[in-house]
Amino acid sequence: MAEEITLQGEYSRDTLPSLIQYLAMLGSSGELWLTASPQQAATLAFLEGRLIGAHHGNYRGEDALYRILNFSAGQFRFHPGTITIAPSITAPLEKLLLDAAYWQDTQSDAEVLPGPDAVPNVIPDENHGELRLELMHWRVMSLADGQRSLYEIAANLGRNIEEVREIAHQLATRGILTFGARTRATVDPAFLEELRRRLTTLIGPIARVIVNDAAQQFGTPADQLEPTQVRAFLEVLTQLLAPAKQARFRELAAPLIDRFAR
Repeated sequence: MAEEITLQGEYSRDTLPSLIQYLAMLGSSGELWLTASPQQAATLAFLEGRLIGAHHGNYRGEDALYRILNFSAGQFRFHPGTITIAPSITAPLEKLLLDAAYWQDTQSDAEVLPGPDAVPNVIPDENHGELRLELMHWRVMSLADGQRSLYEIAANLGRNIEEVREIAHQLATRGILTFGARTRATVDPAFLEELRRRLTTLIGPIARVIVNDAAQQFGTPADQLEPTQVRAFLEVLTQLLAPAKQARFRELAAPLIDRFAR
C-alpha cells in the first residue's frame, strides 16, 4: 500500500505537471487542492496513483484539467485519503499531459474566445465516439460543418452566443474543433444557364447584360451564388426590369427558386 503523504507548497505552470506526475508515481490516493487566486481554485483526485477526477469552477474532467494546467502559479496542498469529487477522467495521465502541452504551445492566446462569426469544423478523428462530453458540447459538434458560424449555431440551438463561444473554445482546446474560412456551397451551374434562357424569352439578348448588372449590384457573380442567396439575387434582378415585365419574370423565375434555392 502506498505511503500516505501530506505535501504543500507553491507551484508554477512549469512545475505543476511534474507535481502531478510525482503523486502518480508514489501511488497516492487523495486530493490535490490548488489555488491560483481567490477566484481560481481547483481539485485533482488520485486513486492509487491514477488521476481519476478534476474539478475547476463549472468544469469537470479533461476540460477542467486543461484549464488547471494553464494556471500561472499558486499554492498547493495534497490531502491523502478522502476523495470528495466524482470520478471524471479515464484517459492515461501521460496522454492528458501531452495533449495539454500541445494545445498550450499551438494556441498563442488560449483564453481568447472565438468570435461570433468564426466558422468551426470538426477535426476528423475515429476516436471522437469515445469522448466524454456534455450534451450541449455534442450538439455544437453536430452543427460544426464548416459552413455555419458560431452565431448561426447559437441561433439554431436557441442558446446564448457567449455560451456557444465558450463551448467551441473548449472543444478547440481539446483538439476537436478548428476554425477556418466558410466552406461555400455554390449553386448548380445549370442555374445561370436556365436563368439566362428564361430571361431571354422575356427581354431578348439584353438578358445577359441584365444578369451581369444584377450580379454587380448584388456583390456576387451569378455562378458563385450560394443556394441560400438565389431568392435575394432574383429579386435584385427583378427590380432592374421594367415594371411591366416584373410580374411575368417572377412567374418565369418561380421554377428556378423551386429547383435551385434553399
